[in-house]
Amino acid sequence: MNVPFTTEQFLDVIRIYNQTFFPLQVVFNIIALFCVYLIFKKSSINQKLLLGSLSFFWLWMGVAYHLVFFTSINRAAYLFGILFIIQGLLFAFYAFSKREFLFEYKGSLNNISGIIFIIYALIVYPVLGYFLGHTYPYSPTFGLPCPTTIFTFGILLFKKSKLIDN
Repeated sequence: MNVPFTTEQFLDVIRIYNQTFFPLQVVFNIIALFCVYLIFKKSSINQKLLLGSLSFFWLWMGVAYHLVFFTSINRAAYLFGILFIIQGLLFAFYAFSKREFLFEYKGSLNNISGIIFIIYALIVYPVLGYFLGHTYPYSPTFGLPCPTTIFTFGILLFKKSKLIDN
C-alpha cells in the first residue's frame, strides 16, 4: 500500500503543528495526568471532567490536527477529522448526559492493562520516539492522534462494566 505522503512531509506537518501550538503540549500532558488522578477519585463530577477532557482531546485532534494541518498532505484527513470530531461529541454526550459513564480502579487485568497503555502513551512513546531520532519538534506530542489515542484506550480500560441511569 502506498501512502500519499512521504515520511519527511508527515514529520514536517508534526513540526509545524508543534511549533504553532507550543507550549500547549505541556498543558495537554498536565490534563492527561489530571485524568489519571480522576480515575482514582470516584465522584460523578470527576467522571464528567474525565469524559469532558477526552471529548476536548478528540475534538482538538479532529479540528486542530486533522482538518487544519494533516489535510495539507492527505485528503483522507478530512474523513479522519470528521470521525475524530464524532468521537469527541460522543464523549461530550456521555459527559453531559444524565447517564453516568463510570471509571474506577479495581486492580483488574483491564485496569493493569490500562495503566500500561497510559504509561506507554505518556512516557514510553515519547522516549522511544526520541531514541528513534524523532526529536522535538518532529515528534508526535500528546494531543496528536498517536499518543492520545493510546492514552484514551488506557483510560477506557478503567470503565465500569455497565452504564447506570440516574
